[in-house]
Amino acid sequence: MTILESVENYMNEIENNTDKKTLQKLDPNLTKRVAKRLDEYSETCETCAESLISLEKEIATLKSRELTKEVIQEHQKVRAVTIAHLGKEHKLIQDGHYMAIYMSLGMSLGVVFGLTIFDNIALGIPIGMAIGIGLGTSMDADAKKKGKTL
Repeated sequence: MTILESVENYMNEIENNTDKKTLQKLDPNLTKRVAKRLDEYSETCETCAESLISLEKEIATLKSRELTKEVIQEHQKVRAVTIAHLGKEHKLIQDGHYMAIYMSLGMSLGVVFGLTIFDNIALGIPIGMAIGIGLGTSMDADAKKKGKTL
C-alpha cells in the first residue's frame, strides 16, 4: 500500500466516524487533494516527499485521538504549511483563489468609480463586484484547465 492510499484510507475512516460539523473543520477532501499533489511531486521534490510522510503520520495520530478543537487546529496548521509549499514551489492554488481576490478588488474599484463617475456608491459596488467575479472565475477556470489547482 502506498502512502497516498494510506492517507486516503485514514481520511475515509475519519469521514465515516465523524459528525458533519467536525468534518467541515477537517475538510477531508482538501487533505486528500493535498496528499495527491504531494504524491505527484514527491519524486522530484524532496520537501514534498517529506511532507507526504509527515502528513500520513499526522493523520494516523489524528485517527487515533479524540478530535478536540486543539487537535483539529494542529491538523489545519500542518495542512496550511503544506499548501503554502505547494503554492510557492509548484504554483498551485486552491479553488476560488482568483475569484476572492478579484471580487474584493472589483468592489474597491466599484466604490471609487461609484463615487466619482456615477455619484452613487450603491451603483458602483455591484458593478465592480460583478466584473471582479467574472474575471476571477475565468482565471480560476483557466488555472483548473492547466491543472494548477488543489
